[in-house]
Amino acid sequence: MATNAVGREQGARLIRTGRVAGLALACVLVGSTTYAAIAWRSGPISHEYRGEDVRFTSEAFDSWRGVIPAPDISERSYREIRLPSGEWVKDGHYGRRTREGFALEEGSYRASRRSGRWTFWNLDGSIDVERSGIYADDVRVKPGPTTNTDLAWYLDSHGS
Repeated sequence: MATNAVGREQGARLIRTGRVAGLALACVLVGSTTYAAIAWRSGPISHEYRGEDVRFTSEAFDSWRGVIPAPDISERSYREIRLPSGEWVKDGHYGRRTREGFALEEGSYRASRRSGRWTFWNLDGSIDVERSGIYADDVRVKPGPTTNTDLAWYLDSHGS
């Protein structure tokens, strides 16, 4: 009988320990999730106006305040024009970069549609040959470079 009582006491102790550990884990999960939700911040968008109908826009990277700071470079930068309707559309150079500053895409827009030479890069730095090329009215009409050092692509796209 004494062995049974000791066994029950140990079982009850294990249950109490399990409940306390479960409660502690729940508190940690709720606390860290709440902190992450409060700390997350979208990157600021800034506009530099050049007259009433032209502006240059920079979109900064998102960051976690106090945990992962945003880099000092813009994730996206582009030129916009205001249409007679008052709507702002991309028109001119566009660039997008990684947090480390490496290019991901670069080209030009005309009235919010890709136009001209566009180059896309993969995260490993290689050219994305499926997406890069010459664009007209947001459609790829001519293939782009096959490698990062494709001299024919450079000469053809620069008119030389």
